[in-house]
Amino acid sequence: MFSIKKLIVIAIYIFSYFSSKSQVTFYPKDAGEEKMATFKSTITLFSLQYKDYTELEKFNQAIASVWTITPFLIIKPDELSKYIDKPGYTYFAFSGFKETNGKTTVIRFFYALDLPTFKKNGKKGSNVNFGNVLIYPDDKTLYQTVGNTFKFGGSKTKDVDMITFLYTDAILYNWSPGVLRAYLKQINDGLLTKKNRKNTFEMENKMKLASLLKDTLYVPEYVKLRFSMFTMSEKVDEEKDESLAEAYKLPIKFVSTKELNELILKKGSNINYLVYTKSTTDKVVTIYNSASNELLYQAYSAISYNFNAKDLRKIRNLIK
Repeated sequence: MFSIKKLIVIAIYIFSYFSSKSQVTFYPKDAGEEKMATFKSTITLFSLQYKDYTELEKFNQAIASVWTITPFLIIKPDELSKYIDKPGYTYFAFSGFKETNGKTTVIRFFYALDLPTFKKNGKKGSNVNFGNVLIYPDDKTLYQTVGNTFKFGGSKTKDVDMITFLYTDAILYNWSPGVLRAYLKQINDGLLTKKNRKNTFEMENKMKLASLLKDTLYVPEYVKLRFSMFTMSEKVDEEKDESLAEAYKLPIKFVSTKELNELILKKGSNINYLVYTKSTTDKVVTIYNSASNELLYQAYSAISYNFNAKDLRKIRNLIK
């Protein structure tokens, strides 16, 4: 599909400082005033999975509706190498890291926003990270990352293989034009207000969540996947939607990722929807509003591999 060599310049940036436990993080204060000024003068490049380009107009409209801090272009992954060594650009690209501590291996995947820096002699310096979206890929991606096929975070060749896989073959459950719009709204506004959001962020807007007493909460069907850490595989629990609905006891509807995206992007849409993100050994549960793209709820759980009834029960108990 494309030359792997063209992705080398991207794949080598496997950032060791990624440790996000939040769905969306951003770091304008850490970057500093000078780097923020440089960032605002750039054009931001968005690279997508190759299958996303069949919906290019939807992605373009979603990004344009919330991304105001810089001009932007959507380009293909292999085009990034044309820009990455030139001043004047920032870019969103898929990346991640693997960290092993004793017998525990933590793997996280990101859609990361970075600013390349340049030294006085014109040579490229280190990147400055401005924000990250935590990505939830399928079990095949996870298995190949820690298995023998790929050794993520190892040699540059293997890193390129993994980045290539993310762009071409990985299934990303918490990814669509609609949910990307909500992610970018948070990063855009956080950078404009110069407020950091780090990995411990949790929140609940009880006043706005109260509308769920009568309004339907839309939940993607992938929450019914059951992941096993022993086999590193996942399968659909066919009976899970009934137990989840019983735990929630309020209006709820399980929909496919495609249907959820259509509901979010529908003209005049004003729904509340849940996004579930699993990241190896932990998970993040969020609720967004499609009209405002506002985050209404975020909860982080450690040592938890699956979405379950208590996640919905916790939300239900907040609503009065």
